[in-house]
Amino acid sequence: MGDYVNGMWKDSTGNENPVSFKGKWGEHIFTEEEIRALLNGEEICFGYKGKDIRGHIQYCSYNGKEYIGFKPDFDEAYDKEPVFRGSTFRLDMRKEDIMAEFMRRNYYARLRNDDGTNIAYRRIVDQQEQRAGIDVEYARNGRTYLVDEKAQMDYIFNDTPLPTFALEIMGVKGAEGWFVKSGLKTQYYMFIWPHAEGKPLTVDSIRYAMYAFVEKKALQDAVDKRYGTKEELTEYARRIMAGEIGNEKDNRVYYKEKPFDAEGYLVYTKKPAPGQEGKAEEPVNLVVSRRWIESLAEEYGTVRP
Repeated sequence: MGDYVNGMWKDSTGNENPVSFKGKWGEHIFTEEEIRALLNGEEICFGYKGKDIRGHIQYCSYNGKEYIGFKPDFDEAYDKEPVFRGSTFRLDMRKEDIMAEFMRRNYYARLRNDDGTNIAYRRIVDQQEQRAGIDVEYARNGRTYLVDEKAQMDYIFNDTPLPTFALEIMGVKGAEGWFVKSGLKTQYYMFIWPHAEGKPLTVDSIRYAMYAFVEKKALQDAVDKRYGTKEELTEYARRIMAGEIGNEKDNRVYYKEKPFDAEGYLVYTKKPAPGQEGKAEEPVNLVVSRRWIESLAEEYGTVRP
């Protein structure tokens, strides 16, 4: 993976802080195992043009600009005990990465097998796997779970989480939304309704997160039965975007006629206009109630630090 990596870096003091660094050094693209080691504050070693390169991530400098990146141990600026110093990295880190770290610490780290041992847990950092609909892979009691985490981050600072969740039917430029997209490897959804206090957002500022762990097939079967198949929902989405159906209010178009009901209805969010809310992606979502999702969940509850 040659793009940037976002994650929690454990510095030499043992503290973890959000960082972003390039997923390659020279022509060497870091493996998933190497990325996990780097974020854990460890040195890695890899072969490069006939030599062994050893190093870790730390603060680097280029043209007077400081950034986090890989530094080989032969460099004069190599820091044997790098320490996180703050700056804009906390602000630059994606909200989703902060939420992921909260769930790792407070949900997955507490899961146990029936014999009391820790589960085998892996946070997915490879972008190809992420695009295939997998954020977390873990094994519990001999069974492997491939999980796509869906967190309601736009409303994290609300007084209380929303009582609904948006299942994407149509995304950017009319592309398939994640809920109906074919070929994804997702087995389970982890729906998350977080609440945080204090800005900027950090892992520690998240006070709690309501969650529902739902098998993808069970949810899709329930949607098919109640609201229509993937093809039927996509057609509704096309018509609402074309202005053929729905009622517009505050830059959103709502469609609540049958087969939709109080537990689920369509919403088309238009591009932001001056003085109005909106989304650049112009998605069409099936907005369903949290209580309905919970009724289909294998597990639901509230996670706290």
